[in-house]
Amino acid sequence: MSIQAPSSTEAPPCILPRRDRTPCAGCGYTPQRAYQDRTKYRSQLALDFVGRDIATWTIGADTLLKDSSAAQGGNEVDTLRFLRRKAPELPTPNVKATWETGGRRYIVQDRVPGQTLGAVWHELDLSAKVRILDQVVAVIERWRTFTSGKMSSVTGGPVESLRWWSTGFTPWGPFRRKRELFAYFEAAMGDCPEVVRHMLWRNMPDCRPWTFSHGDLHVYNIMVEDGNLSGIIDFATAGFYPVWWEYVQLRLACGAKPDHEWKHMLQLRMKDSCHEAEGAMRWAKVCDELAFLPDGVTNAAVAWLREQFPNERLRRYEAIADVRPGNDQNGGGELQRGDGLTAKPESKTTATKAYLARWRAKLTTRHGCWR
Repeated sequence: MSIQAPSSTEAPPCILPRRDRTPCAGCGYTPQRAYQDRTKYRSQLALDFVGRDIATWTIGADTLLKDSSAAQGGNEVDTLRFLRRKAPELPTPNVKATWETGGRRYIVQDRVPGQTLGAVWHELDLSAKVRILDQVVAVIERWRTFTSGKMSSVTGGPVESLRWWSTGFTPWGPFRRKRELFAYFEAAMGDCPEVVRHMLWRNMPDCRPWTFSHGDLHVYNIMVEDGNLSGIIDFATAGFYPVWWEYVQLRLACGAKPDHEWKHMLQLRMKDSCHEAEGAMRWAKVCDELAFLPDGVTNAAVAWLREQFPNERLRRYEAIADVRPGNDQNGGGELQRGDGLTAKPESKTTATKAYLARWRAKLTTRHGCWR
């Protein structure tokens, strides 16, 4: 087939005025489209998703291009290839090519068919949700047969997990012993009393065997089609973690309502198969609050601490307790402080505003945003 050249009155796009050559931020045409529409070409490249520093593009119907910073997510390709080799029967995306250039990492992989579970959650009836749950649990149980002698990526290097007290994906590990992992948690606890640190160490659940975990099983990483699981995506945080890690992450890293409902269902199904599930959850929640909350811990964490300490000893350390209105640990109008003194509570409005201001300032400093 011959291609007709443009007439002399139609300037090709390469010589259009500069203002007409500014590309669309997504995949649409520029004002050149008036010229391009006269040709037979139709782009098969479409912007699929945009995140903080990541985007995915569909290439035709079956291929996906993932564009992300080369500074993070370096374990994903190795993880996908590991799973394809160890468990080819699981719905894991196949990596076709990968390269890095200009500080960016590009991954070309098979496109998982269907939609995210989050996109269709409210359209599914209970039987469909339970069926998808059963299928995801079967995949998780297969993953949990893969273990390691240390907490690490599948190649033995650091993992890049979303920690409970941070929104950043910072490499950490590898750790061969439970004590090494606890030291990493402990470093985030600031001026937490030494006696509390010691009690947390004594009660830290066993981590072995270090078990393969996805670590980010929210509704937008689960793909479904025709009411069935079609695949699981985004293995940037996956690796070998404490045996209870997957279960803990379900509760401590929870999003909006569909994600909350999904993770609650998944957590109930995993509870029996996860070693020391509830003990690990309570322990992790205390660590999370000691490391993240600006004013100390809440009643749930204080209740755990009360179980560990005799009452007369705990009184000396109640300065770590949150003293917001409604969180009075002594049952009276005065709040007992760790130094043995008492303090009159502020008015509810004043105290609440002060608390929110401190939390907002901490989040703004740490994460650059208030959410």
